[in-house]
Amino acid sequence: MAHEWGPVLRPSRAARSGAALARAALGARAYHTIDERGLRTTKTTDTVFVFGTGRSLLDISREEWASIAAAQTVAFSQFHLNRFVRVDYHLVNEVHDPAAYGSSIRANPDYLETIFVVQRGWLAHRANELIGGRHLPEGARLFRYRRSGRARDRLPTTSFRDGLAHGWNSSFDAVNFALLMGWRRIVLVGIDMYDRQHSYLPAGETHHGQGDTPPESTPFRGVEKAVPLYARWRAAAAERGAELSVYNPRSALAAVLPVFSPDT
Repeated sequence: MAHEWGPVLRPSRAARSGAALARAALGARAYHTIDERGLRTTKTTDTVFVFGTGRSLLDISREEWASIAAAQTVAFSQFHLNRFVRVDYHLVNEVHDPAAYGSSIRANPDYLETIFVVQRGWLAHRANELIGGRHLPEGARLFRYRRSGRARDRLPTTSFRDGLAHGWNSSFDAVNFALLMGWRRIVLVGIDMYDRQHSYLPAGETHHGQGDTPPESTPFRGVEKAVPLYARWRAAAAERGAELSVYNPRSALAAVLPVFSPDT
C-alpha cells in the first residue's frame, strides 16, 4: 500500500523542483512582482494581438506591424527570437534552457518594457529556474500564474485564481490570459498549426526534438484536438463579450475562427 502514498514526482526530480522553487523565491528579489490589481492597470487598449511563432509572421509587412503596434501585444514560446514588434506581455511556461532563453530576451530591444507572466508552483521547474537564476532583465515586472487543464479539453478559466487553461498547447494559456485581462478583440497571429515551421528558423529547418521529417510536411502536433477546442473557446469568449479571430487566413484555426479584418 505504500506506493499509493508516494510522491507524484520521482525523488530526484522532486528534489530538483524543490530546489528550483526555493531559488525562485530568492531570485524574485531582482524583479518587481506585481499582483492582479497592478497587472490590470497595465491594460490600455480594447484590442490585443497574441503571437505564436508560425512562419506566417514573415509574411506580415512593415506597415502591418506598425498597425499592430498601435494595440497591445502578448507573446509566448520562442517569440523572443524574433524582432518584429514591441512585446507588452510575454508568457513563460515550458523553457528548455533558462539561461539561453533569458539571454535572448535581454538582447532583444522589443522586450525593454515587457511584463513577464511566468508560471509558478511546484511543477514549474524551468520557469522557477529562470527566475532563480535571474536570467530575465533585472528589475523587470513579473506576474506569476498557475497553469491548469494541461492536455485536456477545458474551457478558459474565469479568474486568475483558477489558473490559465493550457489545453493542447501554450496558445491556450495566452488566449486565456487575454480573456482574463478583459481585451474585447483578441487576434491570434503566427498561430498557424498547419505545419511545424517557425519564423525564427530557415525554411525547412527543424529545431531540436522534431526529428528528420521536413517541418513543412509535418502536421502540427495536436491540431486535431486544438481546432475543435478553439471552436468552443470562441463561443465562450463571445459570452464574455470578446471576439477571437485569426490573422493568417491559411491558419488551421481559420476553420473555426473568423479572419481578422482591421476595418471591423
